Amino acid sequence: MLVDGADEAKLVTQLNKEIKAMKNRHEVNQNAVKAWIDIAPAMGMVGTLIGLVLMLGNMSDPKAIGPAMAVALLTTMYGAIIANVLFLPLLNKLEKYTEYELVYRDMVVTGLRNIARSESPRNIQDQMVANLAPKMQEKMEMA
Repeated sequence: MLVDGADEAKLVTQLNKEIKAMKNRHEVNQNAVKAWIDIAPAMGMVGTLIGLVLMLGNMSDPKAIGPAMAVALLTTMYGAIIANVLFLPLLNKLEKYTEYELVYRDMVVTGLRNIARSESPRNIQDQMVANLAPKMQEKMEMA
């Protein structure tokens, strides 16, 4: 757009729309994972209820109480493990990817705005480097 002669305001508006659309796409996926974080323990509790029904239905047979109690306890554990070991880290990773991409795209917008304003290349570089981690800033200063 910048090469084709679009002004800065139009460029920034378009890029901000793209960033917003990207955030919305990412949120849809994150919300699906959040739902599974809530659903997994609930399904574990359903299994617990099934185990308790089996256990209480066979109170006359002491040998049947143990396996039914195992079902009740294991399903709760499986629900907690699936939510906290599988889906919660997945959600955290997706959120970090979104955060990283937002910073990257904001840097692109800043760089393009400065190019549109005919800022000096050194000034643009300094603004871009300011967004990097300290170790990466040191590497950029050495180069």
